[in-house]
Amino acid sequence: MLERNSIFLIDSQMSVEDSLAEDEALLVLGSPDSRRFYFLKADSSPSGLAQISTLLSYVAPGWRLRAIASDVAMSGVLKDADFGRIANATVSRFSKRCLWQFDFESNSLKFSPDPKIRVMIVDDSKTIRTLLKSLISRDSSFEVVGTIEDPRTVETEIERLRPDVMTLDIHMPGRTGVEVIRGVMRTQPIPTIMISSLGLQDGREVLTALELGAVDYIQKPTLEELPLVAPVLLEKLKVAAAVDLKNLKTRSEMKDASAVAAKSVKLDTRKVVCIGSSTGGTEALRRIFRNMPKQFPPILIAQHIPKLFSLAFAESVSREFGIVAREAVDGDLVLPNVVLIAPGGTQMEVATNRSGVLSVRVFDGAPVNRHKPSVDVLFDSAAKILGRNGVGVILTGMGSDGAKGLLAMHAAGATTLAQDERSCIVFGMPKVAIQLGGVQRVCSLNEMSEAILLNCRSKSKAA
Repeated sequence: MLERNSIFLIDSQMSVEDSLAEDEALLVLGSPDSRRFYFLKADSSPSGLAQISTLLSYVAPGWRLRAIASDVAMSGVLKDADFGRIANATVSRFSKRCLWQFDFESNSLKFSPDPKIRVMIVDDSKTIRTLLKSLISRDSSFEVVGTIEDPRTVETEIERLRPDVMTLDIHMPGRTGVEVIRGVMRTQPIPTIMISSLGLQDGREVLTALELGAVDYIQKPTLEELPLVAPVLLEKLKVAAAVDLKNLKTRSEMKDASAVAAKSVKLDTRKVVCIGSSTGGTEALRRIFRNMPKQFPPILIAQHIPKLFSLAFAESVSREFGIVAREAVDGDLVLPNVVLIAPGGTQMEVATNRSGVLSVRVFDGAPVNRHKPSVDVLFDSAAKILGRNGVGVILTGMGSDGAKGLLAMHAAGATTLAQDERSCIVFGMPKVAIQLGGVQRVCSLNEMSEAILLNCRSKSKAA
C-alpha cells in the first residue's frame, strides 16, 4: 500500500495494486517512452495539494498524466489544476473504494470493485480475536485486515489498515470501548459493531456507544454459541459496512420538528401505540421520546434487543426523558403515559386480563423471524385486540420483521406509520412494510412523534 503524500518512481517492470479512500487521489505521471512512472497518492489537505504541485513540476513535453479521485471536491481540484505541457491529462472518478492496477503496455489504469469487506477486530483477548477472525474469515465476502489488542492504537490502525467496518469490545484495559468509539467518531468515523458479554453494565455502556455513533451490537460468542452467533454477526457486519456515516451524522444533527400542535391535541384514551424497531432503533426511539409531551397514549415497544439490554434501555429512557418507561412484566396493564418495552429474549403481545382490561402477555415463545422479541408477534396481537384503536409504527431495522404484522394492523383499521429511508440507519423493515402495502404514511424521524400524537387525537375538538 502506497503511503500518502509520497512520490514513488516505478520502472516498467513493476505493477502496483492499492486502494483509495474517499478523500484521496491517485496521480500517475508517465514518460513518453513508458519506461518511467511517478505514482502519488495524495489527499485534499494542504500538504497533499502541495505534493500534487511537486509531482506536476516533473512534467516535460510528451509526458502523460492520469488522475483518479472519488471525492467530488478533490476531482474539482484536479480538473482546475494547471497541467501545463502534459500531452494527455485525464481525470476519472469512482464512487466506491476499489482496487487499481497500472497496465504499462497500454499506459492505463484498470479498476475493479474490491469484492471483500475489510474488517478490523479490536479486543484485548487473544482468544476472542482468534475466534472472531476465524468466524469472519469463513465468509468469502470479508477480509480481516487487522486484529488489534491495544485500544489506544485504534485511530492509528484505522489510518494504516483502512477497514470498512470494525468490531469493538466494550471492556478493555487502558481504554474502554465507549472511550474508543467517542474518539473514533470524532476523528475517523467508521461503522462499528460493539461486542458485549451481556452484563447489565454492558447494556448501559453499549447504549452509550450507540448514542455516540456505533451501528449495532452483538453478544461475545463462546465456542458453543458459534453456530447461532456466526450468521447474525456476519449479517450485522454487512449491514454496518453499507451504512453511510456522513448521512448518519446529518440525521443526528437534524433539528427535531416542533410538536407544539400535537401537544395541544386532546388524546383518545382508547388508542394504543405499538412500535417495532431493530438496528438503529434505540436511538430512533430516543428521538421520538424527546418530542413526547407529558401526556401521551400507551406505548408498547418490540425492539430487537438481548436480555438485560431492554432493562438498561428502559432505565435510560426514564432517566433521560422523565417518563415512565419499564421492561414489561407479564400481566402489566396498558396505561396512558407509560412505555412498556418487551424484555430481550421473550415475546410480548397485547392481551386482555380476566376483567377485560388491556394488558400485555410476556412469554417464552419460539423465535419469530429469528427474533425474540418479534415485532410481528406484537403487531399481530394488536391487529386482533386493538383493531382501529391501534397505531402501528415501524422504524429502522434490517430484515422484514413487523412488515406482515403491520399489514394485519392496517387491514384491521389501525393507523400505520413507517420511518423514511433518509432517516433510517437501515431501511429494511420499513421498506418491506411499504412494499407490502401496510403503511398509510411515511415520516421522517423528526416528524414521527407528532404524527403519532395527531393520529391518537380524540374525535372531540382539541383542548
